[in-house]
Amino acid sequence: MPDIDPAQAQHYRALGAAILDEAALPALGALPWWQAVPEADPFTLPEEDQQSN
Repeated sequence: MPDIDPAQAQHYRALGAAILDEAALPALGALPWWQAVPEADPFTLPEEDQQSN
């Protein structure tokens, strides 16, 4: 089994904690990698998906 970079492991732990406990969301939001994730509307398909329908 490959080793996971310690910083990446921290990201996975924070994501898992936020999934299990809404109170952990602020800690997740403080991580730079999470801040870099673009916001998305789950009810809107990306433009390329709309063209294939």
